[in-house]
Amino acid sequence: MNRKFHLTILLLLCISFSLYSQSITDLKIKAGAKSTFGHTTYDIEFGDEFGKGYSQLKFPLCSIMPGAKVGFNLDLIKNWTLAISSDFYINIINPYLPMIDQDWAQPYGFPKLLFSYTESDAELFNIVSHSLIGLNILETNDYIIYLNAGYRFQYIKQDIIGYEGWQLNFETADTKKVAYDEIALLYTLTSHAIILGARLDFTYLFDWEMGLNYMFIFIGDTDDHLLRYKRSSSSGTGHGMHSSINAILWLGDKNKPMIPFISFEASLIYIWAPIKEVQEYLIDFPETPYDDTGTFSEEIDHTITSLQYDFGIYIGFPLGL
Repeated sequence: MNRKFHLTILLLLCISFSLYSQSITDLKIKAGAKSTFGHTTYDIEFGDEFGKGYSQLKFPLCSIMPGAKVGFNLDLIKNWTLAISSDFYINIINPYLPMIDQDWAQPYGFPKLLFSYTESDAELFNIVSHSLIGLNILETNDYIIYLNAGYRFQYIKQDIIGYEGWQLNFETADTKKVAYDEIALLYTLTSHAIILGARLDFTYLFDWEMGLNYMFIFIGDTDDHLLRYKRSSSSGTGHGMHSSINAILWLGDKNKPMIPFISFEASLIYIWAPIKEVQEYLIDFPETPYDDTGTFSEEIDHTITSLQYDFGIYIGFPLGL
């Protein structure tokens, strides 16, 4: 996993503190956990002179992710302010929903036919981090609007254990149950996103922060399909959306120093990346009459989509500067 982004973020924060420490205000730190939901899906499409085939793998992301966030304001000249924040989360439990693998066939002139469906257990390692800089463009006594720019990183690793389901016998048109209990597939996904958007801060009963951001994404994944003796790899660019809402409840007078607060947060992320993949046989596939080892496929249509949403609760406090 590439850790350069952590060093870059740390360097930028250190530079900011060293150059502008006299103008840093509203420094807050918080820690807590969020419950995550959703999935990452990849779809592939391939064909020949007889028809098309489709395959979909849906990887669950439902888990618990503890994390921490630091944020502060950097006062500039003429009432301009930068709101800078960075966070980091990592999961601590495996998904409680299965990974789903489905396959379709579509001979030309006929509708799509689902011929295989299996469910598997998944072991998950998921880390995600955001860094945002917001510039206030409109500030009144009631609200502040910031323009956001930033960076998002996510790394997902899933080990898929066994499967259970059914497959269609094309000769008899009957279905048969299938099952397997060893490790079947290794999947990794890495994404880097450039973030552009806006945030609205206002007070009504709570202190509220609402954000809506567009993401331009550099993304890639690798599927080591152990049962089929091959590895599928892809990389390219995609698009995404990130929305969030935070409500801050102060446990006392927020104008006094070191008053703690509770933060209730929710976010929604959607990613879409229509890219290409290439498949490589790692060892000889026994069902073919020749040695497949090391052979590559042509580029195959490969679409990554990810729907991620979460709800979290955090406790924090301000540090006076």
